[in-house]
Amino acid sequence: MNNLIFKKDTHQYFLEDKELISVSRIIDNYLGFGYSHISPEVLKNAAVRGKWVHKLNELYLININKENIINDLLKKLKPLTNEINYSYCEKSLIFLKEKFKDKNNF
Repeated sequence: MNNLIFKKDTHQYFLEDKELISVSRIIDNYLGFGYSHISPEVLKNAAVRGKWVHKLNELYLININKENIINDLLKKLKPLTNEINYSYCEKSLIFLKEKFKDKNNF
């Protein structure tokens, strides 16, 4: 079984022994800008969305072969968050479904 690991203190993601690049590192390293010019309120909202997306993605990958897992996750999420966060989570889960069909394609 493949294990997705997130080290909160260093903000690193690992799949088994392989380190995966985080969204923050992609932005910093490849797009060439940081967050200093972005308002604290925008950053706070983005962090909330990021936490929802991260958690839902983690739950999807843990339960990837479970029938209707995406619909189940979104149904549970709907009453807990706003439309913007819900939309981000939905798009992310659809991307994961297209990228990883089952645990064998992980």
